[in-house]
Amino acid sequence: MHTRLSYLISSTSLILILLTGVVPVGPAAAYSAACAQDYTLQLRDSISVIAEKYYGDVLAYSVIVDATNLAAQDDNRYAPIENADRVEVGQVLCIPSQEDAQAMLGEELSSPVETEVSQAPAPIAADAGSIRFSRDSQVSNQPFQLTLTNLAGGTLRYTTNGALPNANSTPYQGPIDVNQTTIIRAQAFDAAGNPVGDSYTKSYLLVGYAQTIPVVSIVADWGDLDALHANATQRGSDWERPINLEYFEPGGQPGFNVKAGVRIHGGRSRILSPKKSYRIYFRKSYGGPGMLKYPLFEDSPVTEFDKLVLKAGYNDSFTYLNEVFEPTVQSTGAVYIRDQVVRNLHREMGQPIAHGNWVLLYLNGQFWGLYNLTERVDLQFMQS
Repeated sequence: MHTRLSYLISSTSLILILLTGVVPVGPAAAYSAACAQDYTLQLRDSISVIAEKYYGDVLAYSVIVDATNLAAQDDNRYAPIENADRVEVGQVLCIPSQEDAQAMLGEELSSPVETEVSQAPAPIAADAGSIRFSRDSQVSNQPFQLTLTNLAGGTLRYTTNGALPNANSTPYQGPIDVNQTTIIRAQAFDAAGNPVGDSYTKSYLLVGYAQTIPVVSIVADWGDLDALHANATQRGSDWERPINLEYFEPGGQPGFNVKAGVRIHGGRSRILSPKKSYRIYFRKSYGGPGMLKYPLFEDSPVTEFDKLVLKAGYNDSFTYLNEVFEPTVQSTGAVYIRDQVVRNLHREMGQPIAHGNWVLLYLNGQFWGLYNLTERVDLQFMQS
């Protein structure tokens, strides 16, 4: 009977998660358990993801909620959880043992995804292979010398203009002075001019500001980017071009570095706005992972993405024009943050939303402005 009841509770919780995006707090468990260990919530954490890592099941989040609420009755280190989707960075969770969790749920749990939960997202490596960089990609304000080590043999060549290296690109002959924003794309070539191993891209962004929001660096051949901008009304896979995409956490540390594809995104902004929006596709055909696996949005348990959108915010900008190319109240009363704020309000009302945050975008090392990085609402979004 208890197992069937647990199944019913779990099924109902799953439906609520899918329909509303809110992880509800279930009824008190039939069993209680001591805390096998504590876990302090970090930026981008969610209880369901932590449950999956400890117990191999996102729906085991109720175990953590119930154990934490019980512990909070006698220990002020814990705060009661009224809604599992509304927890805060620094909040301490009570993590029962695998055995106690199974007893609380009344059903067998699968093996945990990890034996230990990482307290911060690990960077996705991009330089473990044929070329070694003395420094990883970074956002900083300090110049330095960059050394490349060729592990594949042949001649190491590189570019700084966003284009992929070829057999005629500059040969690497010693440390590179990075005293301004510099994009390095490197590739080894054999004596016949054939590429050896993989190509690698690193963004070294030297800035004069304190980086408090994420930074995104898109690197691509300028010919590809110019073609997309000059034909911005074109759509579909024929108008998708290969890029390298890097994401930097606040403070300048690299988050991920992947190969992907880019298209122009948007409606009227394709024609009227010089600042275009972009849609990013993660495909294996570009030599990337196929799916981006990274905890981008702290208010969402979703950590896998097949595509993302970089919104330029044309509809909320002072440059907005109507059908006859005149400014309107939409432009004179522009509120650049409106779109994201409305989505966040929907989230607070318990509705499913396209999660998003603010980033600074660079194209081939050139500052391209403030963008809203978001999920795209489509079939894959609804499935996730």
